[in-house]
Amino acid sequence: MMKKIPRSVCKVVEKQLNINQIRIMGLVSDGKHFGSVVVLSEGDLSTYTDAIESIVYQATQVIKRLRSEKVRELSEARLRSTFDAIEDGYWDWDIATGKIETNDKWFTMLGFNPNEFPATYENFIKLVHPQDINYIIQQIEVAQSDHDRQYNIEYRLRMKSGEYKYIQSRGKFIRILGDEKPIRMVGTHTDISDRKRLEEDRLLFFDTQRKLLQVTTLEELNDLVGNCLIKLIHNGFVTISKVDELSKTTKVVGFFGFSGAIEELLNRYRLSISSFATRLDEIEPEDLKMWQSNTLVKYEKGIYGIVNKKIPKKICQLIEKNLGINEIYVMGCQLKNNDFGGFVLLTKNGLGQNRELIETLINDTAIAIQRILIENESRETQARYQSIYKESPVGIVTVGADLKFISANAEFCRFIGYSENELTNIRFTDITHPENLNRDSENIKKLLADEISVYNTIKKYIRKDGDVVSAKVVVNKICDPQRNLIYFLAMVTDITRELAVEEAIKENQKFLEIVLNTIPNFVFVRDIEGRYQLSNKAFADAMGSTALEIIGVSDQVLREDANLDNKVRLQDIEILQTGKDWIEPDVELSFPKIGKLPVHFVKRALPVIENKTPAVLGVITDISERKKIEQEIRNREEKYRTLFTTMRQGAFYQDTDKNILEINPAALEIFGLTEEEFNSGLLVEFSERMFDENGVKIDISDLPSNTAAKTRKPVVGQTISFINHKTNKETWIVVDAIPQFRENEQNPYQVFVTLNDITLLKQIEKELRNSELRYRTLIQNSPAGIYQADITGNVIYSNECLCDITGLDFDAMTGAGWVNGIHPDDKKDVVHRWQAFVQNGGRWTSGYRQLNQKTGQVSWVYDEAVELLNEEGIRIGFIGSVVELTEQKIAEEKLIKSEAKYRLLTENMKDVIWTLDTETMQITYMSPSIEKLRGYTVEESMAQGFGDKLIDE
Repeated sequence: MMKKIPRSVCKVVEKQLNINQIRIMGLVSDGKHFGSVVVLSEGDLSTYTDAIESIVYQATQVIKRLRSEKVRELSEARLRSTFDAIEDGYWDWDIATGKIETNDKWFTMLGFNPNEFPATYENFIKLVHPQDINYIIQQIEVAQSDHDRQYNIEYRLRMKSGEYKYIQSRGKFIRILGDEKPIRMVGTHTDISDRKRLEEDRLLFFDTQRKLLQVTTLEELNDLVGNCLIKLIHNGFVTISKVDELSKTTKVVGFFGFSGAIEELLNRYRLSISSFATRLDEIEPEDLKMWQSNTLVKYEKGIYGIVNKKIPKKICQLIEKNLGINEIYVMGCQLKNNDFGGFVLLTKNGLGQNRELIETLINDTAIAIQRILIENESRETQARYQSIYKESPVGIVTVGADLKFISANAEFCRFIGYSENELTNIRFTDITHPENLNRDSENIKKLLADEISVYNTIKKYIRKDGDVVSAKVVVNKICDPQRNLIYFLAMVTDITRELAVEEAIKENQKFLEIVLNTIPNFVFVRDIEGRYQLSNKAFADAMGSTALEIIGVSDQVLREDANLDNKVRLQDIEILQTGKDWIEPDVELSFPKIGKLPVHFVKRALPVIENKTPAVLGVITDISERKKIEQEIRNREEKYRTLFTTMRQGAFYQDTDKNILEINPAALEIFGLTEEEFNSGLLVEFSERMFDENGVKIDISDLPSNTAAKTRKPVVGQTISFINHKTNKETWIVVDAIPQFRENEQNPYQVFVTLNDITLLKQIEKELRNSELRYRTLIQNSPAGIYQADITGNVIYSNECLCDITGLDFDAMTGAGWVNGIHPDDKKDVVHRWQAFVQNGGRWTSGYRQLNQKTGQVSWVYDEAVELLNEEGIRIGFIGSVVELTEQKIAEEKLIKSEAKYRLLTENMKDVIWTLDTETMQITYMSPSIEKLRGYTVEESMAQGFGDKLIDE
């Protein structure tokens, strides 16, 4: 207060208002002082300094603009008065006739020639904008009825070009003294288009200023300002650029007023948006100073200078010509050394009266950009905090002075198993493991006493489900400016899994040690000084040491060989320097304990670890067994070569281009070729004269080897015939063609073909067919019925004779149909015995009656069958014959009847009748009269020998 109020009074006021800080800032612009702003605050204002300065600066600009507008309005009023006197159109309307008297200006201000059309009221109304007609008629009627009312209105008249111009019309009705009805009305037309345009521009400017305080993104701001500037310059184009701080480049971010012209220009001159980008360090110092002046400047270097000469001058001049550009204005957009880019105004008719509005708008834009950036940064900061709090992988909690939870993020709730609501009702001591309670309490006391500012600890918690979990905890004390505790802030990191992982790592290390000591490879790590840092058991044993004793020892000590130690050390240094693996696939090494071994030796540089000596990993693999296997493979290869050349089966290899790579002697013999004939290409002629089993010639592309190569599938068992070149006889072979593939390839690289000579088999088959034909002819013409049955007893063949006996045709006999030819009285018994034969095998004989199914005649047959066996003695079916015995049966019946008569006669005779088998000398018959003669029964007499009987007699 400039010491006008006593200091003690000021102190009392400051204390009562609790004022702790005072900030003063003047409202100053361009050396003019408009006043000051004093801010009295209870708290620290440093956080809000930028925002306060921005607001004060904006207020200064508004005050400056308002004062400038007042001055300008006074000036414009004087100017309009002058124009009214000089440039107005005059009119005199005869109300009765409707005719209007005008001066030339009345026409010319609308673009018409003087008196270009009749000046009448009707023609005047035609020129009025449709939206203004009713308003004009109403105002004329009001002025006509009210003598004291001045006719002074504004409306729009259509120009000759079709556009509308704002006119201010002032007039007065003229009456004859004593007559209320006017006879004429006279007045003037003043062109107020410029004033209206200026008013519209100001309204647009003020509206844009208001919206500048509301936009929230730079994109919205650029559109708002760019569209406003286009209207303020009335006829032209605007580009807005921004500064990219990372690349230190200005880039165009907005083209306004171009419509489709910008794409057309870019395509015509083969340009892109990036063509207009310019590096800050490439801008000429004079131009850079102009950009940084915060003043709207007319730019005389054209577009060529704007783009820093990156686009050819000729093209720049053509662009200016095509767009009709006459004047270019530029202005930087800066605030407090913050460069936000700039504006380029390409005009056809200059800036008119809006220069100050444009300049003010651009300065206001810088303020708005600063505000948006601050707000964005604030939002981003708040969003980052919220994101960190909510999405953080670390638990974040706040705890009050009563040790109750105030808040907890999702991660801590997941970690502890309680919801945030549940946690607010418990203390942190309720979930702390008992073994950590005392230590936590001591640390809290130290925090409260300011003995420590933060404390770190690893502690255990008890989850809601009772599980014990571990965490790394960092606790801070959050205080107000008076150092009073607000709450404790704790960061809780779940390390339960880490502790488990550490334990697992220890287990893995033990496991790796076991693996290293179990594998047969020799493994070691040797540092750049040649000292062993690690060894597995196998390597240590081979070196005559142990895995512990070898650590820190060099080859010079182990082998007592300084030259070897120096050699391997230099080799290790080279591996470490180049980073390339050293590999010896087959080398013989000598070990102190086990002697010489053929080995595969690999050495590799280990990754460099801070504070660790560079080292090389060595892996030695004993390949003595592999070498034995390789020798065995070579031996087997030799055996295979011998087998290939000596095998009786023909074989050859063919590539996918149909070239024979290798052929064995057996194959040459099958074809009847010598090796010289084969090499001369004679086999190719054979390929063109080969036939299938049906005698059809085989196309060379369809030969098994070529088919296998094309289809990538084996061809098995294809029979081919040809004429042997040597014997000139037909030869038959069975061909197998197997495509062969390399690993991970889908197409074969060659085909392996085997040839089995079946010429002899074909000859045997031919002979068998002839023999079978003879056999079938014999069977078919046999006087006995012949049949064949399968292993289940079903008939599969019967000759004509058997079909004639049964009266059944061949099909009716097949399967179990033959049973239908058996006499019904014999069928059951015959079928039963046949099934027993089929099951048990052996030999089948049976006599039974057949009932001919065609004639109904009954005949006696003798059926005999045996098992049909293959070469291995395995039953494959049955074959039998049926002989008709009807005549024999009739004779036997007659004989039986005769014999019965004979017996009846002999049994009633007194003489003894007997018969003797002369071969066995056994009595076959004796009459009953023997018992009367000798006193022995017939059976007793027949049991005695013939000789005994004679002797007795």
